[in-house]
Amino acid sequence: MKKWLSSLAFALSVVFLWLFKREQSKREAVEKELEASQLENSAAKVNEKALEIKRDVKNNNIRDPSDRVERMRRKGHLRD
Repeated sequence: MKKWLSSLAFALSVVFLWLFKREQSKREAVEKELEASQLENSAAKVNEKALEIKRDVKNNNIRDPSDRVERMRRKGHLRD
């Protein structure tokens, strides 16, 4: 009877240990996915900001009546 109870206790502890390890690995996988998602999100925000700046510059250049060479000279990109 003691052998049977001790083997049952051992089997239950092994099952619970296996379940714990499985849940732990699932949690780690979800944390890695979350981290990757956050990196993607931050990269998307950076790209969106860059496109917004590019769009603003293009709109400013369209509204400016002077030609491109004059604008570049005003900004200091071209020198005589």
